[in-house]
Amino acid sequence: MEAPDLKKVTLYTSIFCVIALAVCLWRAATKPVVIADAAEVRKEVPAEEPEEAYQPEVNDPLLLSLQPQQDPEVDLQIPMPAGILSEDIRSENRYLYHQLWITLHTGKMIYDQMPIYANTDKIREAVCIRTGEEEYCLRFGLTGLYEPETQLSDGSLSLKLRDPGEIYPNIVLVDPVGQPAADTAEPLEETGPEQQDPALAAALKLAELFREDPETQVYLTRQGAEWDEALASILLKETGADFCLRLRVDDKGGSDAICAEYNDRWFLRKYSNAQFACDLAEEAAISAGRPVAAIEPCGSEESLLSISTVPGAVIGMGHDVDPELAAEGLHKALINAYEGMKP
Repeated sequence: MEAPDLKKVTLYTSIFCVIALAVCLWRAATKPVVIADAAEVRKEVPAEEPEEAYQPEVNDPLLLSLQPQQDPEVDLQIPMPAGILSEDIRSENRYLYHQLWITLHTGKMIYDQMPIYANTDKIREAVCIRTGEEEYCLRFGLTGLYEPETQLSDGSLSLKLRDPGEIYPNIVLVDPVGQPAADTAEPLEETGPEQQDPALAAALKLAELFREDPETQVYLTRQGAEWDEALASILLKETGADFCLRLRVDDKGGSDAICAEYNDRWFLRKYSNAQFACDLAEEAAISAGRPVAAIEPCGSEESLLSISTVPGAVIGMGHDVDPELAAEGLHKALINAYEGMKP
């Protein structure tokens, strides 16, 4: 290679390296923060540490000052401690309680001196709680159910709070009825969640299966033992769900069978309640290797289906039905349902 050509190659290589480095630094500085549903968060005491070593809240809450946000494209702007990385920030959308929790792994406390800028039409209040030696949690009370979009850049965390329908074309509401499993000879602590709470186990598995689909969001009416029947009706309206599905443990068709109920008092065009319930029950039964015992209209006491104007069904699983296998069938049926709803 001639000397002039060698100089050109060296020059172009240097330019490319500088541009690539600049792009990498820019992406690192503006990296989105992961938003976790409450169902994904399972913070436990490490086995090797004594239980009293973990203190969830070691300081009294500090009420934060919220200043009016002027930028219409940003609903919440939070100053960040110097040097914090996106890996040090965890945001948890507690949509059941209209709360947003942002946990910062840092030893620097700045929120007693620096204001937070917020859209007060969507954010009611905020507190800061020290949850560890080098960890703080900012807890925001919201005025409704929102999906946060975050961006970390220029020393601050910016969030846009959107309605679910603005982000997800497909929305499913799943209501796992709070009902204990049947008595078992094994001690409760030695059984898994699928034995302790099969309805919740099926709901969590269904949400997990849809998590890889960026166009579909599954909202659960509970993520723990407490269940409020009225909450399902509220969430059905807030989420704008396309389908609603209630899961419960039910042996009326046999402990190894699957049953389905639907609302026969509402007539829905394109995709009826009866067809939706039938498809769910059949796919769940095939996946779990169990029979379908019955598909029938629900009674007037079925509160969720009685108000739903979208396809809805109740799926009852016998105690001997594997809830996670049934969830795989429900996942397939819901995918087919969305395909069938397309014009």
